[in-house]
Amino acid sequence: MKITSSKEYDYSADILAPVGTDYESLNNYSVVIMVRYKNRRLLYTGDIEALAEKEIIDNNTELSADVVKAPHHGSSSSSTEEFIQRTGASYVIFSCGENNDYNHPHKKIVKRWEKAGAGIYRTDKMGTITVATNGDEISVKTEKQED
Repeated sequence: MKITSSKEYDYSADILAPVGTDYESLNNYSVVIMVRYKNRRLLYTGDIEALAEKEIIDNNTELSADVVKAPHHGSSSSSTEEFIQRTGASYVIFSCGENNDYNHPHKKIVKRWEKAGAGIYRTDKMGTITVATNGDEISVKTEKQED
């Protein structure tokens, strides 16, 4: 579903999920949005888990993105290898609180994104993360340097 687009400014935002309607986990009802501006794509995944990732893939949805907000804060219930490979992301952002009770992001998931070649950004270590693009180049800035 395309929610908005502009030929004048060459951008679009597409809702990719939720795909299903009967989930045990409320996380899978998260809205997933692909934002495209000129030649760059940013994927916002909410709290989806492996099931929703699979449904998006099975729907033959184009997932290639330059920047991905990691699903479910980097939980071990998401960021499957196939999902990560389909994104081909240059950067992944883990949105999570410092010393959170869930131990997000999960070490295995961080390693999975690293193995895929994505630059890792984490709000628990870097504070606010700002992504900017002119449609060709992307810059990622952090509030503080990683420890």
